[in-house]
Amino acid sequence: MTRSTRPLGEYASQNKNEDTRPSKRKRRAVSPVGGRKQVKSPYGQPPVLVRNDASALPIDRRKRKTARRRYDVALGSYGAELRLPSLPQFRFSWRWLSVLLIAVLAGAIYAVWTAPEFQVQAVEVKGLVRLTSADINMVLGIENQPIFTINPSEIKQDLQEAFLELAGVSVDIHLPASVVVTLEERQPVLAVRADGEEIWIDGEGVGFPVRGDTGPLPTIEMSDLAVLGGGVEIAGQNVFDAKMIQAILLVTAYVPAGQTLVLDEEHGLGWTDERGWQAYFGLNLEDSAEMEMKLKIYDVLVQRLENNGVWPRLISVEFLHAPYYRLE
Repeated sequence: MTRSTRPLGEYASQNKNEDTRPSKRKRRAVSPVGGRKQVKSPYGQPPVLVRNDASALPIDRRKRKTARRRYDVALGSYGAELRLPSLPQFRFSWRWLSVLLIAVLAGAIYAVWTAPEFQVQAVEVKGLVRLTSADINMVLGIENQPIFTINPSEIKQDLQEAFLELAGVSVDIHLPASVVVTLEERQPVLAVRADGEEIWIDGEGVGFPVRGDTGPLPTIEMSDLAVLGGGVEIAGQNVFDAKMIQAILLVTAYVPAGQTLVLDEEHGLGWTDERGWQAYFGLNLEDSAEMEMKLKIYDVLVQRLENNGVWPRLISVEFLHAPYYRLE
């Protein structure tokens, strides 16, 4: 083997030239801060530093299963034991307390709602005159219902719509299951017959259907209820002129026994005289003194006609200073 005999200076120059040549291997860029990587934003924003640590890892938020307790019971012999089934650990929570309270309240409400002590068995009715308790209970229909479902306003409205003769209704409810209804019935003072029907009218001019028995009442026959002062229907009731009603009651004191009053739209109040003619006294009936004067004039006129043998078909004292009679 032959050894190279190059001079030492050539090797030195050769190594020097090799060091000055650029290296083909590229060094890996080192981040300016240890453990961080610089990321350039494509939108020209400042660079963002991302830390490569454990906080960036996803967190497992799944619910952990409740650990179960295991119970081992030692037996009488040495080394023998009995393993009982494992039971889950119970943790107190306010939600469980809320659920328990709701269940207790629901049970209490149901027990009270269905208890016989709070069921309405009958309605006590006070102030009955012509109506009966059966009539009231038939309209109400609240028997065997919980007392908590009773509405006094509805009871009052139902009774006033069903019985027009009621002037006032009050409802009192008492625990455990007591309902007291106090009624005020209207007292009729006048009976009116019109178009084949009869109604009763009280002193305030309120008309209502005939119900029960009140004894004899002054009765008026007419062809139209409007003659009584309007006959306006309010809340299902005919309301007439109260002054007209009071005036008619004053006239009834002068009506012969057994005579039926007649109210005519043209001639006013009157009656059919037992001697065969119609007697009228007009519609101005509010002045009792004037009515007494008309009755005196009527008696004088009748006496004069009888003395002369005249039997009229109509005698009118509508106008105090101008009485007249008709033969036809």
